[in-house]
Amino acid sequence: MNFLSIVIAIYNEEGNVRELTERIYNSMNLLKIPFELICVIDGTDKSFEILKEMQKSRKNLILDHSPKLRGFKNAFVKGFGLANKKATHILTMDGDLNHQPEEINNLINSMQSTNADIVIGSRYLKQGRVERLALWKKAVSIFANFVIRLIWNLKVKDKTSGYRLYKKEVIDKVVPLCKSNNFAFLFEILVLSRSLRYKIKEVPIIFKARERGESKFELWKTAKGYMALMFRHFFSRKKKPIVTRYVADKRLSLILKNLKRFDKNKIKILDVGCGDRYITDKIKRRGYDIIGIDKFASKDCKWITKDPDYVMDARKLKFKDNSFDAVIALEIIEHCNCISEIKRVLKPNGLFFCSTPTPFTDWIRRMLIALKLLENQDFEGHSNIIDLRNVPMKLLKYKKMFFGTSQFGIFTKR
Repeated sequence: MNFLSIVIAIYNEEGNVRELTERIYNSMNLLKIPFELICVIDGTDKSFEILKEMQKSRKNLILDHSPKLRGFKNAFVKGFGLANKKATHILTMDGDLNHQPEEINNLINSMQSTNADIVIGSRYLKQGRVERLALWKKAVSIFANFVIRLIWNLKVKDKTSGYRLYKKEVIDKVVPLCKSNNFAFLFEILVLSRSLRYKIKEVPIIFKARERGESKFELWKTAKGYMALMFRHFFSRKKKPIVTRYVADKRLSLILKNLKRFDKNKIKILDVGCGDRYITDKIKRRGYDIIGIDKFASKDCKWITKDPDYVMDARKLKFKDNSFDAVIALEIIEHCNCISEIKRVLKPNGLFFCSTPTPFTDWIRRMLIALKLLENQDFEGHSNIIDLRNVPMKLLKYKKMFFGTSQFGIFTKR
């Protein structure tokens, strides 16, 4: 860690800012890591005056003040923008002493030992705890985390914690994509970070209820923010046409059934032509180590910003021979003849899952596209339609799907 920017959003916290700042400086001086403290201050109490006085003896204390309330997200975005150009990491925490500065070291150690992209200070791990928090607030927090996990399948215990350590690149790439303005902003960062395949870890913390000042938590505004995020999640994103989704799920079921022969903890999978990662992500969520590559990054392919090396032509794969236990190529070989490359990177006795249109059935696909039951890409650029039974690998299973218009085969490398 070369340089750490600590960003705190403060709104009328005159009773806490002095102690908080002193404890942060004491903790960071012990760690001997170059840092700066950025305080984005809203409100008309004495918080700014107190920090302005402390700034005289602390050159690395950066202040930005507005008498008007800018809002939770806007305050943090302002703080991120003030971060030093040499910053490699950014730490966020509450301004009311809910989070203990003495635990900063735990977040840093976790990131260094796990190479995580985000480390969250969690109240809900076994060693974590909450002290003196009102019962109703604790119930709301637990319920929110439960609902969020149910809907988004995000396996983070404390999704609403603001005590976090980020690699700077996460902030640079994820925050501009966020649309939430209030406390839902914290959760949206995690949702988008997962879609970009950033690694998230948690460490236990002691969360203490505030002793001075008034809570800024507003239940109704926060609930509206989460409902808006849910609406965008379910209704604003592009949905696959019903036939495309049905056929994709049938193929996925066959792939997962045959992957069971491998040890999930040892197998390595390549998805060639992963597109929007529909198949890739579903397999990954089941615990498999899978890499998705595609020649082009579509609008739904935001993950590409994390792994530009995985934008590649399937005919020139940037992997060594015998690198993967299984390779998936669904609706890709009709666009380019890449079978020899797939065979090269597949290990001996590995599995190759492939689907491609059946010869002479394009007229049916044209009709389904006109009815908006298939995507246009299900017909575009088909210059290499072949009979899968002629693929130069040992055929284990062959079947035609969806009224005979699609072939699905499972092969092994001889």
